[in-house]
Amino acid sequence: MQPAVMLLSGGFDSATVLAIARQQGYACHALSLDYGQRHRSEPDAAAEISPALGAASHSVVKLDLTLFGGSALTDASFAVPVSGPADSAALGVDFARTVSCCQADAHGRACAVCDACRIRRDGFLSAGIPDPTRYQHTSHDRF
Repeated sequence: MQPAVMLLSGGFDSATVLAIARQQGYACHALSLDYGQRHRSEPDAAAEISPALGAASHSVVKLDLTLFGGSALTDASFAVPVSGPADSAALGVDFARTVSCCQADAHGRACAVCDACRIRRDGFLSAGIPDPTRYQHTSHDRF
């Protein structure tokens, strides 16, 4: 079995990636980061998930994020944001320039049918933001 290092946060994304890698025959070595999060839920979940999904090993690396300043993830003196995402216009991100598609063409235009395209489209809809994604013009374009 070919070895693979898998980042395992304890969340559903990293657990799914670990399961896929195991299914594909990799000897997975799970790596979790202890960055001083205010709760132990994710690290505890990672410790449970790792053996349950057949990881060959599970290691935890401590990371001191105070070097970069505080945040609501690591410092109880910061309020946990609950008001939703920031307006993408105060941030300056031109989402039309970003690519999430698994089958983008040579010009970066999205296919509109892969999971990444559908999830991205749903995200824009949920946030009430017009979808600026540049899609390929295909007969499969459902958006």
